Amino acid sequence: MLISRELALELGYQMIYVECTSHFTAKAVERFGFQCIYSFSYSDYVNKQGKVVFKTQPPHEYFKVHVLLL
Repeated sequence: MLISRELALELGYQMIYVECTSHFTAKAVERFGFQCIYSFSYSDYVNKQGKVVFKTQPPHEYFKVHVLLL
């Protein structure tokens, strides 16, 4: 993570974003100071027939997008 942040700063980026498909990934990036800006429950992602597409096990219940402002 440190290398990515240093590279982003070197290139003049103002933020880094991470798409988290796992509860544990989201928790890990939060420890690095990332903040969740979007969350979508896997149970809300359904096909045309209304059936859940992604059947995950707890605690992996949400897709989340986190950002770190630089």
